[in-house]
Amino acid sequence: MRTRKWLLGFPQLGIFWLVVIPILIAIDKITIFETFIHWARQHNVWYLGKLVSVLILSLLPFLVYLSYWLYRMNKTLRENVATIARLNQSNDWLASAVRQSADMILITDDHGITRYVNPAFEALSGYREEEVIGKDAGFLRNNQHPPAFHDRMVQRLQSGESWQNRFVTRRKDGSTMHLDLTISPIRDRQGRITLFVGAGRDVTREEELGWQLRKSQRMESIGVLAGGIAHDFNNIMTAIHSYAELVLDDVETNSQAHHNLNEILVAVVRAKEVVKGLLTFSRRDEGERLPILLGPVIREAMKLLEIMAPDSVRVTVRVNGDEWPVLADSTRIYQVIMNLANNAAQAMWEKGGVLEVELSRVQVDEAWIAGSAPLEGMESGWYMRLMVKDTGVGIEPEVLERIFEPFFTTRGLGKGSGLGLSVVHGIVQGHDGRIVVESEVGKGSSFWVYFPAVRPSIGSGDHATDFDHRR
Repeated sequence: MRTRKWLLGFPQLGIFWLVVIPILIAIDKITIFETFIHWARQHNVWYLGKLVSVLILSLLPFLVYLSYWLYRMNKTLRENVATIARLNQSNDWLASAVRQSADMILITDDHGITRYVNPAFEALSGYREEEVIGKDAGFLRNNQHPPAFHDRMVQRLQSGESWQNRFVTRRKDGSTMHLDLTISPIRDRQGRITLFVGAGRDVTREEELGWQLRKSQRMESIGVLAGGIAHDFNNIMTAIHSYAELVLDDVETNSQAHHNLNEILVAVVRAKEVVKGLLTFSRRDEGERLPILLGPVIREAMKLLEIMAPDSVRVTVRVNGDEWPVLADSTRIYQVIMNLANNAAQAMWEKGGVLEVELSRVQVDEAWIAGSAPLEGMESGWYMRLMVKDTGVGIEPEVLERIFEPFFTTRGLGKGSGLGLSVVHGIVQGHDGRIVVESEVGKGSSFWVYFPAVRPSIGSGDHATDFDHRR
């Protein structure tokens, strides 16, 4: 194939120089030669014409070589143009792949100045390209990692090695983003590092699910432990209570011993309440579940709360008219509402605020469940959603992770047992529901509780149900 291409290029030039030109010179058909020879004869220098002819014929090999060289140059040039075209196409493919990649890509120079970001970076981080180009990439750092973490990363990159790790940063709106980040150095032909390329995959959702799973496992372990301790502790309290009552009958009514025994009995009753809370948290003390409407339970609980709450706390209650029943123990539901509402009121006790309680029917689909880690494992369908929202002091992020653990409290000594929210969590889980909480320090907290709703049968009253909440 290469020979065929060569024959298509060189022979035409060779025939022209080796055949056509000598023939034209030989038959004196070239006008410039005739004119020159005629002039040479008139001036008695005819031999110059022959000399010129000989010189031209002697230059033919050089002209042939020149033609061959030009042909080779032309061929090389065509090959180079084809190579450049292929490289340009490869660059276009690479640039298109980078632009359309779902992973965020950031390129910096050897001083850490941002030179390029792809559209995925803009979408995930919230920063526009013009906001970051030309700026130090250090704006992605935050206090989520210790200084030693960043120092190790810099040392590894400066040594010419790639760095890969889980990296926590913040979006432009301040929300946390978890990345599986890989940073690689790029070298020039002399081996010098000129650029750094960072490719990050957003794993925030996976991190939230992992955190939720770990939390669920921890709560389950605590529940098993608490349930076992509660049963043993309950047996001990029963014995103490029984013997205290027996001794109480043998002492004088107005004696100090009688008073002390009464205090023992009061303490035993309190201890049994703690045991009851532990059993509820561990879901070993479930009451009878019947189809009930949550609206009346909410109104009854809010009447009591309005009496207990200070005047600086304004309570608003909204119950939508399209309510469906839920399979629940009304006493337990009342306990959930009171605990959540009382905690909300406590958060606004000093400065006041607004406590909102709302009940609505919502249809939860797969996308909704996938968008909220606490709803993981919940079936799609109709749910009654209870919202308890306050404008109080809010909850610190490190506290938010532990609020459902038994005996965990941020209140002072004697102001709380730390069982309120753990009991709420146990009741909700025991009713096949889910609880979601969001909070911001200084702005307040919101709790959403989801209970599976049952569809009322047509014309059969409020409490008649077909028990298929997934329809």
